[in-house]
Amino acid sequence: MIIRLKDGSEKEYAQPMSVLDIAKDISEGLARNACAGQVNGETVDLRTVVSEDSDLNILTFNDEEGKLAFRHTASHVLAQAVKRLYPEAKLAIGPAIEDGFYYDFDMWQYTSSGKVPGISGNVDLNLRFFRDGELPPEDSGDVEDTPPSQDIPSSQDGAPKEENTESGISQDI
Repeated sequence: MIIRLKDGSEKEYAQPMSVLDIAKDISEGLARNACAGQVNGETVDLRTVVSEDSDLNILTFNDEEGKLAFRHTASHVLAQAVKRLYPEAKLAIGPAIEDGFYYDFDMWQYTSSGKVPGISGNVDLNLRFFRDGELPPEDSGDVEDTPPSQDIPSSQDGAPKEENTESGISQDI
């Protein structure tokens, strides 16, 4: 299979390879900095396997699409950390935005101070598992189990904003 890169160069592979493995073949530094890929113009997870001749762009945080993918994934990491500590917390929305991301939670029963202890350590744990390509232990809290709030705000064009009904961190960018 022939992979055409953003700079016009081509790489040839005898077998299907993940976007991350192709990035590693190009450069270990590129692989370390990769946030996502674009295969034939479609943004994909680094674990996506490319099995046919394709155009490939490895996205890093220097690319706007790479920033969006990173922030999107970060919102899922946060949601999973919250669900690990507070299984009854309800997830609403968690979109990537221009300068980062946010996640709305309904968890008034846990705190009245606005601070929720223990989140940082669980984010670190989830990031380790995410980096190593494995799921956290089964008690991690599934971000798909909690139905989204019925009050999903709309974007400026009236379309619903991203809901938490997407795949969890293990499947998402």
